[in-house]
Amino acid sequence: MKDYYKILNIDKNATKEDIKKSYRKLSKKYHPDVNPNGEKMFKDVTEAYEVLSNDNKRREYDNPKDTFSDFFQHFNGARKRRTVPSKKLILKVSVEDIYFSKNKDMTYQVSNSCGTCGGNGGDVSQCSNCGGSGYIQKTFGSGFFRQTTTQTCNQCNGTGNKVINPCYDCGGKGTKFKFENVSIKVPRDVDEGTRVKIRGKGDFYNNVGRGDLEVIFNITKENGFTKINNDIVYDKVLNITDLIINDGIIIPHPDGDMKVRIPLNYKSDKPLRIKGKGFKNRTVGDLYINIFFEYKEINNQERDLILEHINKSSYQDV
Repeated sequence: MKDYYKILNIDKNATKEDIKKSYRKLSKKYHPDVNPNGEKMFKDVTEAYEVLSNDNKRREYDNPKDTFSDFFQHFNGARKRRTVPSKKLILKVSVEDIYFSKNKDMTYQVSNSCGTCGGNGGDVSQCSNCGGSGYIQKTFGSGFFRQTTTQTCNQCNGTGNKVINPCYDCGGKGTKFKFENVSIKVPRDVDEGTRVKIRGKGDFYNNVGRGDLEVIFNITKENGFTKINNDIVYDKVLNITDLIINDGIIIPHPDGDMKVRIPLNYKSDKPLRIKGKGFKNRTVGDLYINIFFEYKEINNQERDLILEHINKSSYQDV
Protein backbone atom coordinates (compact mmCIF):
# COMPACT_ATOMS: atom_id res chain seq x y z
CA MET A 1 0.00 0.00 0.00
CA LYS A 2 1.32 3.44 -0.93
CA ASP A 3 2.40 5.77 1.88
CA TYR A 4 0.29 8.83 1.07
CA TYR A 5 1.79 10.86 3.91
CA LYS A 6 5.28 10.27 2.57
CA ILE A 7 4.18 11.12 -0.98
CA LEU A 8 2.79 14.49 0.21
CA ASN A 9 5.80 15.00 2.51
CA ILE A 10 3.64 15.52 5.62
CA ASP A 11 3.24 13.77 8.97
CA LYS A 12 0.19 11.82 10.15
CA ASN A 13 -1.04 14.72 12.30
CA ALA A 14 -1.20 17.10 9.34
CA THR A 15 -4.26 19.36 9.18
CA LYS A 16 -6.44 19.79 6.10
CA GLU A 17 -4.69 23.09 5.42
CA ASP A 18 -1.28 21.35 5.62
CA ILE A 19 -2.48 18.70 3.18
CA LYS A 20 -3.85 21.25 0.71
CA LYS A 21 -0.72 23.43 0.93
CA SER A 22 1.60 20.48 0.26
CA TYR A 23 -0.60 19.22 -2.58
CA ARG A 24 -0.62 22.59 -4.34
CA LYS A 25 3.16 22.86 -4.07
CA LEU A 26 3.90 19.32 -5.31
CA SER A 27 1.23 19.25 -8.04
CA LYS A 28 2.70 22.43 -9.48
CA LYS A 29 6.21 20.95 -9.31
CA TYR A 30 5.33 17.64 -11.01
CA HIS A 31 2.57 18.70 -13.42
CA PRO A 32 3.43 17.24 -16.87
CA ASP A 33 3.03 20.65 -18.54
CA VAL A 34 5.81 22.04 -16.34
CA ASN A 35 7.84 18.89 -15.66
CA PRO A 36 7.82 16.36 -18.55
CA ASN A 37 9.30 13.69 -16.23
CA GLY A 38 6.83 14.24 -13.40
CA GLU A 39 3.74 12.45 -14.74
CA LYS A 40 3.94 9.41 -12.42
CA MET A 41 4.66 11.51 -9.34
CA PHE A 42 1.86 13.90 -10.30
CA LYS A 43 -0.61 10.99 -10.38
CA ASP A 44 0.62 9.72 -6.98
CA VAL A 45 0.32 13.20 -5.45
CA THR A 46 -3.22 13.61 -6.83
CA GLU A 47 -4.22 10.15 -5.56
CA ALA A 48 -2.78 10.86 -2.10
CA TYR A 49 -4.59 14.20 -1.89
CA GLU A 50 -7.91 12.67 -2.95
CA VAL A 51 -7.72 10.20 -0.04
CA LEU A 52 -6.22 12.36 2.74
CA SER A 53 -8.37 15.43 2.03
CA ASN A 54 -11.54 13.36 2.52
CA ASP A 55 -12.35 12.65 6.19
CA ASN A 56 -14.00 9.27 5.56
CA LYS A 57 -11.35 8.05 3.12
CA ARG A 58 -8.56 9.21 5.42
CA ARG A 59 -10.15 7.39 8.37
CA GLU A 60 -10.38 4.17 6.36
CA TYR A 61 -6.79 4.59 5.15
CA ASP A 62 -5.47 5.17 8.69
CA ASN A 63 -7.49 2.26 10.10
CA PRO A 64 -7.58 -0.57 7.55
CA LYS A 65 -10.13 -3.29 8.29
CA ASP A 66 -8.82 -6.62 9.58
CA THR A 67 -10.26 -10.00 10.44
CA PHE A 68 -10.74 -9.16 14.14
CA SER A 69 -12.70 -5.95 13.48
CA ASP A 70 -14.87 -7.84 11.00
CA PHE A 71 -15.37 -10.60 13.57
CA PHE A 72 -16.58 -8.26 16.33
CA GLN A 73 -18.78 -6.37 13.88
CA HIS A 74 -20.59 -9.55 12.86
CA PHE A 75 -20.52 -10.91 16.43
CA ASN A 76 -22.56 -7.90 17.58
CA GLY A 77 -25.12 -8.56 14.82
CA ALA A 78 -24.28 -5.56 12.61
CA ARG A 79 -25.10 -5.96 8.97
CA LYS A 80 -23.49 -4.36 6.00
CA ARG A 81 -25.77 -1.85 4.34
CA ARG A 82 -26.15 -2.39 0.64
CA THR A 83 -25.06 0.82 -1.04
CA VAL A 84 -25.89 2.04 -4.51
CA PRO A 85 -22.78 2.75 -6.59
CA SER A 86 -22.44 6.15 -8.22
CA LYS A 87 -22.48 6.53 -11.97
CA LYS A 88 -19.21 8.15 -13.05
CA LEU A 89 -18.94 10.50 -16.01
CA ILE A 90 -15.99 12.56 -17.25
CA LEU A 91 -16.69 16.21 -18.09
CA LYS A 92 -14.13 17.98 -20.26
CA VAL A 93 -13.71 21.68 -19.45
CA SER A 94 -11.38 24.38 -20.70
CA VAL A 95 -9.55 27.07 -18.73
CA GLU A 96 -12.09 29.58 -20.01
CA ASP A 97 -14.99 27.39 -18.78
CA ILE A 98 -13.48 27.40 -15.30
CA TYR A 99 -12.41 31.06 -15.31
CA PHE A 100 -15.95 32.27 -16.06
CA SER A 101 -17.66 29.42 -14.15
CA LYS A 102 -19.73 28.53 -17.18
CA ASN A 103 -22.70 26.16 -17.26
CA LYS A 104 -22.00 22.90 -19.08
CA ASP A 105 -24.83 20.71 -20.37
CA MET A 106 -24.44 16.93 -20.35
CA THR A 107 -26.55 14.21 -21.96
CA TYR A 108 -25.89 10.68 -20.73
CA GLN A 109 -27.50 7.24 -20.70
CA VAL A 110 -28.89 6.01 -17.40
CA SER A 111 -30.87 2.97 -16.24
CA ASN A 112 -34.28 3.94 -14.89
CA SER A 113 -37.00 2.05 -13.03
CA CYS A 114 -39.26 0.13 -15.41
CA GLY A 115 -42.65 1.84 -15.49
CA THR A 116 -44.50 -1.40 -16.23
CA CYS A 117 -43.33 -3.46 -13.22
CA GLY A 118 -42.32 -0.57 -10.95
CA GLY A 119 -38.72 -1.77 -10.82
CA ASN A 120 -39.51 -5.22 -9.37
CA GLY A 121 -38.75 -7.10 -12.58
CA GLY A 122 -42.18 -8.74 -12.61
CA ASP A 123 -44.11 -10.91 -10.13
CA VAL A 124 -41.85 -11.73 -7.20
CA SER A 125 -41.77 -14.02 -4.19
CA GLN A 126 -39.60 -14.00 -1.09
CA CYS A 127 -36.18 -15.58 -1.59
CA SER A 128 -36.09 -18.92 0.25
CA ASN A 129 -32.29 -18.90 0.51
CA CYS A 130 -32.04 -15.77 2.69
CA GLY A 131 -35.61 -15.53 3.98
CA GLY A 132 -36.07 -12.12 2.36
CA SER A 133 -33.17 -10.42 4.17
CA GLY A 134 -30.89 -10.29 1.12
CA TYR A 135 -27.97 -11.63 3.18
CA ILE A 136 -26.71 -14.99 4.38
CA GLN A 137 -24.31 -15.71 7.24
CA LYS A 138 -21.43 -18.17 7.16
CA THR A 139 -19.46 -19.36 10.18
CA PHE A 140 -15.80 -20.43 10.14
CA GLY A 141 -13.56 -21.94 12.82
CA SER A 142 -14.49 -22.94 16.36
CA GLY A 143 -14.16 -21.73 19.93
CA PHE A 144 -12.57 -18.31 20.38
CA PHE A 145 -11.49 -18.28 16.73
CA ARG A 146 -15.01 -18.80 15.47
CA GLN A 147 -15.93 -16.06 13.01
CA THR A 148 -19.23 -15.20 11.38
CA THR A 149 -19.36 -13.28 8.13
CA THR A 150 -22.32 -11.75 6.34
CA GLN A 151 -22.49 -12.05 2.56
CA THR A 152 -24.90 -10.91 -0.11
CA CYS A 153 -27.28 -13.70 -1.05
CA ASN A 154 -26.08 -15.21 -4.34
CA GLN A 155 -29.58 -16.28 -5.41
CA CYS A 156 -31.39 -12.94 -5.17
CA ASN A 157 -28.32 -10.65 -5.36
CA GLY A 158 -29.30 -8.94 -2.13
CA THR A 159 -32.85 -7.95 -3.14
CA GLY A 160 -34.56 -10.46 -0.85
CA ASN A 161 -36.92 -11.47 -3.66
CA LYS A 162 -36.89 -13.75 -6.67
CA VAL A 163 -38.70 -13.03 -9.94
CA ILE A 164 -41.17 -15.82 -10.75
CA ASN A 165 -42.94 -14.15 -13.68
CA PRO A 166 -40.59 -11.76 -15.56
CA CYS A 167 -41.92 -8.43 -16.79
CA TYR A 168 -42.50 -8.48 -20.56
CA ASP A 169 -41.29 -4.87 -20.91
CA CYS A 170 -37.89 -5.09 -19.22
CA GLY A 171 -37.33 -8.86 -19.37
CA GLY A 172 -37.17 -9.18 -15.59
CA LYS A 173 -34.36 -6.66 -15.10
CA GLY A 174 -36.57 -4.04 -13.47
CA THR A 175 -34.77 -1.29 -15.37
CA LYS A 176 -34.84 0.37 -18.78
CA PHE A 177 -32.32 2.72 -20.36
CA LYS A 178 -33.11 6.34 -21.10
CA PHE A 179 -31.22 9.59 -21.70
CA GLU A 180 -30.89 12.22 -18.98
CA ASN A 181 -29.89 15.87 -19.29
CA VAL A 182 -28.11 17.77 -16.55
CA SER A 183 -26.59 21.26 -16.40
CA ILE A 184 -23.49 21.76 -14.25
CA LYS A 185 -22.05 25.11 -13.19
CA VAL A 186 -18.27 24.66 -13.32
CA PRO A 187 -16.69 25.70 -9.98
CA ARG A 188 -13.88 28.25 -10.27
CA ASP A 189 -11.59 26.14 -8.05
CA VAL A 190 -11.82 22.97 -10.17
CA ASP A 191 -8.59 21.01 -10.59
CA GLU A 192 -7.80 17.98 -12.73
CA GLY A 193 -9.68 15.02 -11.26
CA THR A 194 -12.01 17.09 -9.05
CA ARG A 195 -15.25 15.16 -8.38
CA VAL A 196 -18.72 16.60 -7.86
CA LYS A 197 -21.73 14.47 -6.87
CA ILE A 198 -25.28 15.15 -8.01
CA ARG A 199 -27.75 13.33 -5.79
CA GLY A 200 -30.22 10.92 -7.35
CA LYS A 201 -29.03 11.35 -10.96
CA GLY A 202 -27.32 7.97 -11.31
CA ASP A 203 -28.53 4.48 -12.25
CA PHE A 204 -31.55 2.78 -10.68
CA TYR A 205 -30.91 -0.52 -8.89
CA ASN A 206 -33.74 -2.97 -8.32
CA ASN A 207 -35.25 -2.76 -4.80
CA VAL A 208 -32.43 -0.49 -3.63
CA GLY A 209 -33.06 2.87 -5.27
CA ARG A 210 -31.33 5.33 -7.51
CA GLY A 211 -27.67 6.20 -7.12
CA ASP A 212 -25.82 9.47 -7.53
CA LEU A 213 -24.06 10.92 -10.54
CA GLU A 214 -20.35 11.54 -9.95
CA VAL A 215 -18.86 14.05 -12.39
CA ILE A 216 -15.07 13.89 -12.79
CA PHE A 217 -13.54 17.03 -14.30
CA ASN A 218 -10.92 16.73 -17.02
CA ILE A 219 -9.16 19.99 -17.90
CA THR A 220 -8.42 20.06 -21.61
CA LYS A 221 -5.57 22.03 -23.14
CA GLU A 222 -7.29 24.43 -25.52
CA ASN A 223 -5.69 27.34 -27.39
CA GLY A 224 -2.42 26.72 -25.55
CA PHE A 225 -3.94 27.12 -22.05
CA THR A 226 -4.06 24.78 -19.09
CA LYS A 227 -4.55 25.17 -15.31
CA ILE A 228 -2.44 24.20 -12.31
CA ASN A 229 -4.12 25.01 -8.99
CA ASN A 230 -4.89 28.76 -9.22
CA ASP A 231 -2.28 29.41 -11.93
CA ILE A 232 -2.87 29.64 -15.67
CA VAL A 233 -0.19 28.12 -17.92
CA TYR A 234 0.12 29.21 -21.55
CA ASP A 235 2.37 27.77 -24.27
CA LYS A 236 3.69 30.22 -26.87
CA VAL A 237 5.71 29.25 -29.96
CA LEU A 238 8.11 31.88 -31.37
CA ASN A 239 10.76 31.97 -34.07
CA ILE A 240 13.99 33.94 -34.00
CA THR A 241 12.49 36.75 -36.10
CA ASP A 242 9.70 37.33 -33.58
CA LEU A 243 12.21 37.47 -30.76
CA ILE A 244 14.58 39.99 -32.37
CA ILE A 245 12.24 42.32 -34.24
CA ASN A 246 9.19 42.56 -31.99
CA ASP A 247 9.42 44.44 -28.70
CA GLY A 248 6.78 42.17 -27.15
CA ILE A 249 4.44 39.28 -27.76
CA ILE A 250 0.65 39.23 -27.65
CA ILE A 251 -0.76 36.73 -25.14
CA PRO A 252 -4.48 35.90 -25.18
CA HIS A 253 -6.11 35.94 -21.77
CA PRO A 254 -9.70 35.38 -20.56
CA ASP A 255 -9.78 39.04 -19.48
CA GLY A 256 -8.45 40.21 -22.86
CA ASP A 257 -5.24 40.15 -24.92
CA MET A 258 -2.12 41.46 -23.22
CA LYS A 259 1.29 42.52 -24.52
CA VAL A 260 4.27 40.94 -22.75
CA ARG A 261 7.88 42.03 -23.17
CA ILE A 262 10.55 39.34 -23.18
CA PRO A 263 13.56 40.19 -20.96
CA LEU A 264 16.92 40.44 -22.74
CA ASN A 265 18.41 37.83 -20.38
CA TYR A 266 15.46 35.44 -20.77
CA LYS A 267 16.26 31.73 -20.60
CA SER A 268 13.74 29.46 -22.26
CA ASP A 269 14.10 26.70 -19.64
CA LYS A 270 11.99 28.75 -17.22
CA PRO A 271 8.49 30.15 -17.85
CA LEU A 272 7.76 33.86 -17.72
CA ARG A 273 5.67 34.74 -14.68
CA ILE A 274 3.07 37.51 -14.60
CA LYS A 275 1.73 38.00 -11.10
CA GLY A 276 -1.98 38.24 -10.40
CA LYS A 277 -3.15 37.08 -13.83
CA GLY A 278 -4.31 33.63 -12.75
CA PHE A 279 -7.52 32.52 -11.07
CA LYS A 280 -8.93 34.79 -8.39
CA ASN A 281 -10.26 32.42 -5.76
CA ARG A 282 -9.33 32.46 -2.07
CA THR A 283 -5.83 33.18 -3.26
CA VAL A 284 -4.89 34.87 -6.51
CA GLY A 285 -2.86 32.83 -8.99
CA ASP A 286 -0.33 33.86 -11.62
CA LEU A 287 0.07 33.47 -15.36
CA TYR A 288 3.02 31.33 -16.49
CA ILE A 289 4.14 31.53 -20.12
CA ASN A 290 6.18 28.68 -21.54
CA ILE A 291 8.04 29.89 -24.63
CA PHE A 292 9.10 27.37 -27.24
CA PHE A 293 11.39 28.46 -30.07
CA GLU A 294 10.67 27.24 -33.56
CA TYR A 295 13.82 27.09 -35.64
CA LYS A 296 13.35 27.70 -39.34
CA GLU A 297 15.23 29.14 -42.30
CA ILE A 298 14.69 32.88 -42.70
CA ASN A 299 13.97 34.47 -46.05
CA ASN A 300 15.75 37.52 -47.47
CA GLN A 301 13.10 39.96 -46.26
CA GLU A 302 13.31 38.62 -42.71
CA ARG A 303 17.11 38.75 -42.84
CA ASP A 304 17.05 42.43 -43.91
CA LEU A 305 14.61 43.28 -41.10
CA ILE A 306 16.81 41.56 -38.54
CA LEU A 307 19.96 43.37 -39.78
CA GLU A 308 18.13 46.70 -39.78
CA HIS A 309 16.93 46.12 -36.22
CA ILE A 310 20.43 45.14 -35.04
CA ASN A 311 22.02 48.21 -36.70
CA LYS A 312 19.51 50.55 -35.08
CA SER A 313 20.02 49.10 -31.63
CA SER A 314 23.85 48.79 -31.86
CA TYR A 315 24.71 52.51 -31.86
CA GLN A 316 23.89 55.18 -29.29
CA ASP A 317 24.70 58.86 -29.02
CA VAL A 318 27.46 59.39 -26.47
